[in-house]
Amino acid sequence: MSFSEDFLAIVAYASIIISSLRAGSRVLYLSEHDRIGVMKGSPILGSKDVQNQSDTTPIWDITFAFEQGVRLALFPEAFDYQEYDIMEEMSVMKFDQRANLDNQILSKKKHPILIPDLLNARISPKDIPYDRKAPRKKSLLELMHGVKPNFALLERRIPFLKYLKREEEIDNKDDEWYYVKQEDKKIWDYTMKRTTNVEYNTTSGERMASYITAHAPETFANLRLRFGISEENFMTSILKAGPFVHFQSNSKGAARVGGVFFFTRDGAYMIKTIKKEEAKTFLEILPKYHKHMLINGRKTLLTRFCGMFTVLSSSNNNIKEQIFVIMNSVFPAESSLFITERYDLKGSKDGRRCTEEEKVRKGSNAVLKDLNLVEETELIRSQDPSPKRSSTGYGFQLGSRRKAVLLSQLRRDVSLLVACKVMDYSLLVGVANTDLRRIDIPSIETMKRSKILENIFSTKPKCRKNKLRKTIYRVLVPLRIMIAPFSYLGKKSIALGHSTLSSILISPFPYHGASICGVDGGALSKMSGEKSGKYCTFYLGLIDFLQPWTKRKVAEKYFKALMGYDIHSISCVDPEEYGSRFLSFIDAHVS
Repeated sequence: MSFSEDFLAIVAYASIIISSLRAGSRVLYLSEHDRIGVMKGSPILGSKDVQNQSDTTPIWDITFAFEQGVRLALFPEAFDYQEYDIMEEMSVMKFDQRANLDNQILSKKKHPILIPDLLNARISPKDIPYDRKAPRKKSLLELMHGVKPNFALLERRIPFLKYLKREEEIDNKDDEWYYVKQEDKKIWDYTMKRTTNVEYNTTSGERMASYITAHAPETFANLRLRFGISEENFMTSILKAGPFVHFQSNSKGAARVGGVFFFTRDGAYMIKTIKKEEAKTFLEILPKYHKHMLINGRKTLLTRFCGMFTVLSSSNNNIKEQIFVIMNSVFPAESSLFITERYDLKGSKDGRRCTEEEKVRKGSNAVLKDLNLVEETELIRSQDPSPKRSSTGYGFQLGSRRKAVLLSQLRRDVSLLVACKVMDYSLLVGVANTDLRRIDIPSIETMKRSKILENIFSTKPKCRKNKLRKTIYRVLVPLRIMIAPFSYLGKKSIALGHSTLSSILISPFPYHGASICGVDGGALSKMSGEKSGKYCTFYLGLIDFLQPWTKRKVAEKYFKALMGYDIHSISCVDPEEYGSRFLSFIDAHVS
């Protein structure tokens, strides 16, 4: 056997061993647990799930109505439903009637020279005629050979062309196809809602009637397709994975308005109720959100919204309206087993601190805030003997290259949110300690109690050791410059070896595959880096961006200013200032 054959044989045997170890980790976990990949928490049980009526969960009634809304969006033919266009005030009609009407309208219109998005549900390349009176720019193929290009064939052979559009020169701006973007709104059902009535028995035995609405079902189906979610997997997670898992939100605002939060059994999706004001805002920004996701869907950190439903329930003359949204879960299903820290970062400082009591009570599930990260960063920075203390090596350490990519995408996302005039969003960060040395990331309290930081918090003047340390640092600068290339290569080799071992070994995850989210949040939703000198995996997501900038928020801002608060440190600021402050904070605490 030659050397190449021996090498291939070694690689094959190594792959078999690694695959066996990974599969064995899943088998071992299953031998100790009932199921794998299941969200931990209190299941939401109905009358059919328990023997004793007292074991039922009160919120099962609204989750059942929510399930009917999902079925209405996926299988409308199973319901006696109706569709409305809330913008055009169309007459009530079935979906097939609406589609036929659209086809009649489209057949009479002159279409632009447009390479259509193949994800469009109502228009295919074959439906678009290319003979039109409006003058257009000729392609290079036409100029050289006089041949008109077959765009439909090109799209099938070159997939990325479906995201490109060709401009059209139109002298008469009153032409019906001049405003192409306005016609796009007729292609997508941004303003459509599908409704039906459902009656069922509650957990208390009462009869309840619910009026259920599925908002923009085709648009959300297209978004799910763009997110890489098949309809089969979506249906399985929502309707077949098992009972939902109840979740107690850490948001004080959600607790005040009585918000409901729950996860699917497999942890892939989070479902929550939103206020009417937020629902109205979401429907208004849906066209921009949809377009942004079509362009930046692979990298954007924005929440992946997969559906929106309204449930209007009536029982014993009590009427209650709740609006649900389905979104991807930022963390994996069993993240409580390996995520050691969670951060909710807004860039503001007023009231943005997790108390010590909350940390003790919730442990690793406690959500740390902006001031907690600021204190930790400043504390570690104070140990740096360098006279020029830069921000390199503090906070979330991703490296200059990955930091640039992250901030570039965040700027795109924030620019969309500023254009939509929303604020109060935050970057949710989960930290999983993947250091093979199994050294826990020290907390601020641990660092404060350590002897290393004893002089930092002392009121005495700085000792001579610090001055000597700075002098030695200045002397060794030329030597550090000389060995910098070798040091860089050494660090890269160590990092490569660590990432290779981490991909083979499952530690600290309970089994192979536990670190994977049920829904892919994008290329930047999971990144490797360091924190406090330890190798970590970061889970990232930009959440809660449905709060509009209203007159009430303006009044709240100036009321807090009158109360003595720093007007630039509170969360309630206009979208432009909020976005700028948010990006500056992330830039300062990511290195």
